[in-house]
Amino acid sequence: MAQDGVTPEILDGQKLYNANCASCHKVKQKLIGPALYGSEKRWEEGAKHNGMDGRTWLYKWIKNSSAVIKDGNPYAVALYNEYNKSVMTAFPQLTDENITNILAYIQADGDGLLAPKVDPATASADGAAAGGSGDSGQTRMLLYFLVGLLVVIALILARVNTVLNRLVLVKENKPLPVPVPIYKNSKLITTLVLALVVFVGYTTVNNAIDLGRQQGYAPVQPIKFSH
Repeated sequence: MAQDGVTPEILDGQKLYNANCASCHKVKQKLIGPALYGSEKRWEEGAKHNGMDGRTWLYKWIKNSSAVIKDGNPYAVALYNEYNKSVMTAFPQLTDENITNILAYIQADGDGLLAPKVDPATASADGAAAGGSGDSGQTRMLLYFLVGLLVVIALILARVNTVLNRLVLVKENKPLPVPVPIYKNSKLITTLVLALVVFVGYTTVNNAIDLGRQQGYAPVQPIKFSH
């Protein structure tokens, strides 16, 4: 269903544009050729030549740009030179009505007339879903922080425990144990392994829950029926 203000001529122009123009042009950005939004106005204002208005020359340019350049239209020649003397493809098969519809489509698209309308209810739901995704990401980051904090606390407590034990041994004039390298500390290794298990387990379960879920997924139903 066409949107308000989108006429059949504009829709016809869209089809013609996609079939003939889209490979070299975009509406509002340069591609191989210039952006086409506003081109009609630029030709009307700058391409008057030999007693003919710019719009007439634009139609001639679309049908056969080489002929317009040969006729010496200053605007066409300047455009030709600006794009390294690349000759635009000729479209003699396009009628004046076709070109008028293409120009109408370019104007409508450039003005945003063809932009999809957003249903406020849908936008609200999408926003809520996006917010939920953000909350999930924050929860995950908080969990990572807590796991890291627990590891740091475990390291500090292990160090404090070692220092206190050494002080007790010194006070009682007992021999001090040989320091154990950190990679051989069984308590530390156990703590790190537990933290890693928690981290991997949470990540695995969380990813499994999200597997195959797509926000806003709405498959096309071959059979229409009321829900």
